Amino acid sequence: MYYPYQKGRYEVAPGLLPFGKDFGNGDVDQRLFQVGDDFPIYREQIELNRAREPVEKYVCEAKDTDPAAVGAIAAFMARKFAEEYPSKVRITHGAGGAEFHFENDFTGDSFVLVPAKNTVHDVKSKIKFVSGWDAVGAQVPEDLAIWKMNVDSASAPVSENMEALHLNAPNHWAAQDKVGQTFAAVHAPVAHIEKITPWAMNILDGILKKGPYVRFAWGVGTDNRLNHHPEVAPDVIDKEWHGRSFDPAEPRLYARVERQALWGFQDLHRALFTIRTYFHDMSELKKTRPEAVSGLIEAILGMSPESLQYKGLTHHRDQVVAWLRS
Repeated sequence: MYYPYQKGRYEVAPGLLPFGKDFGNGDVDQRLFQVGDDFPIYREQIELNRAREPVEKYVCEAKDTDPAAVGAIAAFMARKFAEEYPSKVRITHGAGGAEFHFENDFTGDSFVLVPAKNTVHDVKSKIKFVSGWDAVGAQVPEDLAIWKMNVDSASAPVSENMEALHLNAPNHWAAQDKVGQTFAAVHAPVAHIEKITPWAMNILDGILKKGPYVRFAWGVGTDNRLNHHPEVAPDVIDKEWHGRSFDPAEPRLYARVERQALWGFQDLHRALFTIRTYFHDMSELKKTRPEAVSGLIEAILGMSPESLQYKGLTHHRDQVVAWLRS
């Protein structure tokens, strides 16, 4: 699907590309929400998270969140999802247009969304939703965030922060630690991010005015577990949960690729950020796409010590590379 590591270089950069750019995946590249054969796995993860853990571990909003703004973006997502999958997702508008009924055959869920209040009612689902943002977010395989541009009385940008999160497949970070924080604070653990953080407001402003965009992020791990929240879930062994422990005797290695879309709402001074996670089994890719494996090797060998540490490769780099070359 997407092989950003094939170019043989790991870099920390905005990497913004026009949304809809053709990567050879047909109509899929044109979609904000990418539902594939693996969708049941993502939905099962959401249901599992919600059944055994507090909702605020995965779904949260900043203290000063504007319900109407978040609700408007939730409504956009619902409409966009219905537009992209008309045979599976349906919207029926109520009288006056203040709310609409949403049905999703992929999940079996239905509810009435009230965008102005960011609420839902008449819900049919296994999940107990806490907001409209939550209800719509649970319908798609993507993790979601809203970035807010704070402006003065003249609508001039003064600061930015992450306003809301719907994070069901966290990649070694916690929603509660990030919501309400600035770009710099959210990305502080990322090696070499200091090159980008001074430009955060300019980047967000560009997304609002010139987007939408798509970009990619990637790393490697020793499992295809979606949920790698820093806090281990109940009834899971710590070592299994955290992953990133390569065993040459029983080698398992996956590239974890994130297709990230950024969709601006200039009138709301906000941007929707989506993360669609894909896994590439390296044992299979060694047979079917050796050029991608070669690129991954080059990229790993070119990483700085700081990047290796951030990606969890400090102690296993040479073993991983040797196995990829074998």
